[in-house]
Amino acid sequence: MNALLPLIQQELEPAIGAQLEHLYNMRNTFYGGFCKLYPDKEEDLKGTLFWEFGKAMGSVYADSNPVAIMQTSMFGMTFMEAMIETFEESNVFS
Repeated sequence: MNALLPLIQQELEPAIGAQLEHLYNMRNTFYGGFCKLYPDKEEDLKGTLFWEFGKAMGSVYADSNPVAIMQTSMFGMTFMEAMIETFEESNVFS
């Protein structure tokens, strides 16, 4: 992701690029503080990165609807698990 930010900034106007860098750094610090992406099988979502992501999206787009937060969190986890599986099968990071 760190390699992607400079490429995106090149395509944006300077003021937007600076805002994007600031927002990226803020979000990176915030989300980097979570030890777990998603819970183990027997744990709940609270305190995981995907739970916090779901809450953030739910507060902006769904008036903090708990069902929307849960669905967003679960979708994020499912998507990440599929990406990890795909990377492992294709040996992208080998």
